[in-house]
Amino acid sequence: MISLKLEVRDSLMHIGLPMVTIKASLEDSSKVFLTDNNGRLEMQGLKSGIYKFEISYVGYEKIDTSLNVVPNSKPLILYIHPSSNTLNEVHVVGSKPLLQMQRGRFTLNIQQSPLAKSGSLWESLKYAPSVITTESGGLTVKGQSATVYLDGRRLTLSGDELMTYLKNIPAGNIEKVEVIAHPGSSFSSDIKTLINITTDHIKYEGVRGTFNSGFAYGRHPRINESVSFDVKKKFFSSQLGYSLTHSKIETNSLTIRDGNSSLPWSVNQSSYYKQNSNRIYTNLGFDFNNNSQLSIYAEAAPSSNVQNVFGNNGMPTDERIILRDSIFKAFYQTDNDIESYSLNGIYQLKWDSTKQSVKIQLAYLSNKRAGVTNRYNETFRTGGFVLESLRYEDVLPQQLSILTSEIQYRRPIGKGEWAFGVRYSKTELENQNQSFSSGNNFKERNLIAFDNNKYREVNYGAFTSYELQIGKIFYQLGLRIEDNKVLANNLTLNLQNDYKLFTLFPDLLLQWSPNEKNSLVAYYKKELMRPDYYQLNPYTRFSGNSSAEFRGNSSIKPQLDHTIDITWSNNRNISLSVGMQISKNLISTIMLKDESNYYEKYDNFNARSYYLSAYYSINPLKFWKIQFNGQALYIDVKAYADVPKSKLSPAGNLNLINSVSLGNNWNYELSGLYSSTIFDGYYQHFDYGNVNMALVKEWKKPGIIVSASISDILKTGAMQDNAMYLLYNSGQYNDSRFFRLGLKWSFGKQSIKAKSFNDKSNDIKKAQERLNNGKI
Repeated sequence: MISLKLEVRDSLMHIGLPMVTIKASLEDSSKVFLTDNNGRLEMQGLKSGIYKFEISYVGYEKIDTSLNVVPNSKPLILYIHPSSNTLNEVHVVGSKPLLQMQRGRFTLNIQQSPLAKSGSLWESLKYAPSVITTESGGLTVKGQSATVYLDGRRLTLSGDELMTYLKNIPAGNIEKVEVIAHPGSSFSSDIKTLINITTDHIKYEGVRGTFNSGFAYGRHPRINESVSFDVKKKFFSSQLGYSLTHSKIETNSLTIRDGNSSLPWSVNQSSYYKQNSNRIYTNLGFDFNNNSQLSIYAEAAPSSNVQNVFGNNGMPTDERIILRDSIFKAFYQTDNDIESYSLNGIYQLKWDSTKQSVKIQLAYLSNKRAGVTNRYNETFRTGGFVLESLRYEDVLPQQLSILTSEIQYRRPIGKGEWAFGVRYSKTELENQNQSFSSGNNFKERNLIAFDNNKYREVNYGAFTSYELQIGKIFYQLGLRIEDNKVLANNLTLNLQNDYKLFTLFPDLLLQWSPNEKNSLVAYYKKELMRPDYYQLNPYTRFSGNSSAEFRGNSSIKPQLDHTIDITWSNNRNISLSVGMQISKNLISTIMLKDESNYYEKYDNFNARSYYLSAYYSINPLKFWKIQFNGQALYIDVKAYADVPKSKLSPAGNLNLINSVSLGNNWNYELSGLYSSTIFDGYYQHFDYGNVNMALVKEWKKPGIIVSASISDILKTGAMQDNAMYLLYNSGQYNDSRFFRLGLKWSFGKQSIKAKSFNDKSNDIKKAQERLNNGKI
């Protein structure tokens, strides 16, 4: 008798698919097999001959093919594509698990959780293992910054801008979120970790519409509305959507710092941030046949925001007047109008479902920003506060364009799969910063500072990788070569940061799976983080902090990281990771003092960090689920210039989620987030946390989900930082306690055409029972 090993993978994501049904027929006899949780199986008891194989999986194209089975046959890798055919009267009962783990990746199936899909995409990330988010826009995986991909296109956003963008996308429109701590050589070297998001596209022929509405109220109202329409007809599919957001967020802060006398200043500041954003997008898909697909995505995202900042350093006292201390009231207003357009095209071609494939991708982004900041002070004089004779206006326009092209080729070689690809990207940014002074009536407008900056970055990259399965061990080896050319040119000050880097980036991943429930993954990777334009631009500018200004640094060098990680996971319930990262020229910020002026700037540091990441999910009762997501991080930052270094301590982050099913499609959740105090050698970052509660009701037949939630119930989300090398203590609270009501309505009609089957009699369930009984 002959045994044949094979693996079934998704043709788009190249990951193994569990529980795929394979029927092998030879003459009048046939056998049915199922793949394991990793998409692999070993067919035993076969005879020599030409077998007919029928491969079927819910939501994927069915494959009928013939294979000549002979002794010592090589292992096969079969690719199946998400279904594009019209189906009629298919009734599928059953669903994917909420969380899947495979080869160091975690896949969160959003649609399997009423609570996860009731809020925004940003809020749903808390359900993903190893992911930590903060109210300031921080997004990390295992303590490392994360890059977000949405339907195959990279989002060139970070921090608060990325958080705002993801908050404007309803989680109900998302199919799955993949958390990838080891992206591999096929991705650019500046991607440390990856969060790959796939939207919930229409799968069957017909029309579908989705409407989402959200209203939240903290100190001020926040509104989010969106609507999308999907159409699928034979080989053509399209999606058209629109979303709008209107919000106002208030932030209150208190900063203690040195003044211009022997007395310290207590600077109170209130900030009001208003945002109006729109997003219009369309996604066109063409399935020419099972082996050829084209998708085109276009988006226009105009937006505007206004930030008003009011600050003062206290009231006049006899002591302050005698010491001639500077006593002021400050006002800043920043207006930004942004026009953002993006276009992305992906074409995929396969010669054969078991052999070769090519993927071609082109992307373009244009972002134009018109920014103006007006600022003035009221200074105390004898008898009271008076308006200074000068007001200041900063004009900070920005024009950014990014062009990216990429080609990837994959094919089986030997017992594994080989991949090769090339990538080209070009980033250009230009602005002309200007500062004006004027009198109280704004009739005079004098140019007092001017700065013309140009930034250009060109990247050529090529990669190759090879992966194979030998027994219980999976191997993945990769090598990426990149040639980076960066030119940051300040034409006004004649400052130039011009560097060229030709670098090799090896990576290695090993996974040992002693059984279907347990796996041990170890990997090494090398990354390069290039400083961006905002960090390099030396122009002094207002950063939203009336106590300090921001200064760029044109001499920042690229950051180089080496990471080693070991992860153990068990049956989608437990994951434990330990790792170390060595960073040369780490890019980070530091607060400094120049005479009586405080300023913040980016610079290079050398650091070594160690982390422990844990995820645990348990069902104490059938209706009750607890999820624990925790992380411990220890960072040792080396000495910086003449700044004295203080003590170090580890940081801890804990996210605990309690989900309860109340019956009749009612679900309740109580969750909490806590971040401990940390000393990093230069700052003391104080602990903070919040407690959230949500209640969700789902009506499946009308397709309606209603949710109500309260965020930061105990109002413990204030964050505070204390510099250890100078007098600077800053704390703020950004209106994170609010009440939110949400509504999602899905409507439309999809027609189907294949045999009808149900949960009690379908072939998959029968095959599963036979597998459990050891009969196949």
